Amino acid sequence: MTSLSGLFRYPVNSMGGEALSHSEVGAAGLPGDRGWALSDGDRGAGQGAKRYPALMGYEARYLEPPGKRGEVMIRSWTGGSAMGWGAPYASRLRPALRRTLMMRRSF
Repeated sequence: MTSLSGLFRYPVNSMGGEALSHSEVGAAGLPGDRGWALSDGDRGAGQGAKRYPALMGYEARYLEPPGKRGEVMIRSWTGGSAMGWGAPYASRLRPALRRTLMMRRSF
C-alpha cells in the first residue's frame, strides 16, 4: 500500500516551497513545481543553491494557481517579502546573494 503524508510544491528552484492540500498530477509532475528558475545573465537559467546557497533562506508560493502568469511571492525566512518577478526580485535578493539575478520560466 502506498501512502502520502504531505504534498509540497516548489515554485522557484532552490527555494523553500508551499504545502498543498491537494493537486492534480500530470506526466510532468505537479503543475507549477519548479516553474521558475534564477538566472545571473552570465550562465543562463539554473543558477541555484549550489552557486548561491543563500537562496535556501527564502521560500516561494504562488499568488494564484500556476498558469500563464504564475506570479509568486518570495519571502525571506527572516521576514520581508517581494511580489512579481524580474527587477523587484533582483533588487531585494541582491544584498543576500551579492549578485543581481533575474527570474525566468523554467518550463
